[in-house]
Amino acid sequence: MTREERIKRQAAAKHRAYRRTWSGRLSRAAERSNARAKLYRIPGRVTTEELQELLLEQGSRCALTGRSLTPDKPNALSHASLDHVVGINCDSGIATGSKENLMLVRLNSNKMKGNMPLSSLFGETKPVLTEYMVEFMPADRQRQILELQAQQLRALGRQVTSDDYVVVKNLRRSAKRKAK
Repeated sequence: MTREERIKRQAAAKHRAYRRTWSGRLSRAAERSNARAKLYRIPGRVTTEELQELLLEQGSRCALTGRSLTPDKPNALSHASLDHVVGINCDSGIATGSKENLMLVRLNSNKMKGNMPLSSLFGETKPVLTEYMVEFMPADRQRQILELQAQQLRALGRQVTSDDYVVVKNLRRSAKRKAK
């Protein structure tokens, strides 16, 4: 192995190790979110610093399950994933790529939610907050999430307000079977 090859391998190994830290994971999440927002021509972009604020705000826990998040082990159940409250492909047309429309969740919860409204994931017709959101998220963040959901549901033809919402139990794995 030549010196140049060894240097390239070492640099690649350092980069992989960085991607498994919170800074690296959130940096990559911001890059991907902004690329998707650009691709789908939706307004708003997010920075790594905003995602770090979001992580602190959520206490390194999933907004849907209340369980801990990890930046490493991409195939682990606790792997952190960035979810849009109002999905990018949602028919409502109100999605944004900004921090207000984002929350950190476990990868399997994000896959379970997909593009559906958050209320549909829990089988509700009104905007929802999980028990974890109510207990640990700041009131202004709760209000943002409720208002986004209400806007989305109104755009989809439902008569709702952000003041009329439901507090639901945290998402559990058993909900996956219900979603099918």
